[in-house]
Amino acid sequence: GDPSAVGLVALAALAGALGNAIDPVAVMAWIHPLLSLAAFSRAVLVKGQWPGMALFAGGQTLGFVLAFASLFPFPASMGGLGASLVAVSIFGAFFWTLFTVAVYLPNHLLCSRFPHGPLRVLAFPVLHSVGTLLLLEPFVGTFGSSANAVIDNDSVRQLAALGGLPLINFVVHFLAAVLYATAQVQLGLDEMPSARAVARQRTFLRLQVLPSLGTILVALVAGGLLALRGSFYQQDMVATLPTRLAHAACILAQNAPPGT
Repeated sequence: GDPSAVGLVALAALAGALGNAIDPVAVMAWIHPLLSLAAFSRAVLVKGQWPGMALFAGGQTLGFVLAFASLFPFPASMGGLGASLVAVSIFGAFFWTLFTVAVYLPNHLLCSRFPHGPLRVLAFPVLHSVGTLLLLEPFVGTFGSSANAVIDNDSVRQLAALGGLPLINFVVHFLAAVLYATAQVQLGLDEMPSARAVARQRTFLRLQVLPSLGTILVALVAGGLLALRGSFYQQDMVATLPTRLAHAACILAQNAPPGT
């Protein structure tokens, strides 16, 4: 079989492991959704729909296990790290199977059915955001949200004042969808070359991709400029308090009983 599918799935798994929400390499959190889109499409194309989905979900589960191997602090008497690995594997397999079926498959079908409309860049961020809010957060809160891995950047953190973590999560996956669609068009991977196809692709780039990239760029640049000017919504609470009151708050916090 074509090794490119396995290779892309492995790269996506590695990016997911490094861009995890607890101890992330932030740039990998931006790259992971892009690689995951490419990996899913290639796996389904090469292996067939259901085998490809199984390969994709399995690879993403492996990345999840690498990132969160010691998530559950089982004592040695209960299996220690081995027990944590088993629990993380079960949770990761359930989560990624759910997201593969509920997010990646519908996105793939919609983009294939409507390759030149706004759904090609909007379906993935909308599906992923809805999936995160309805399938993940009711059970584990914001754990695992891509927003947690990128929020340390001032320009990104500024977006939290407008829409919280869901907006940041949307932007991360919106950018991935836009870049992936652009790569497909520029590399001629979406349809056979012809004069009519070239015209459709140019229209798609002009009407869908460029405005989308412009919106993301303006939001991030505006957030960064506001942060540099001090007009920053996400303020350090202690910095906004009078000096004596802030000092008293720090003393109280230091002497508070554990667990309060």
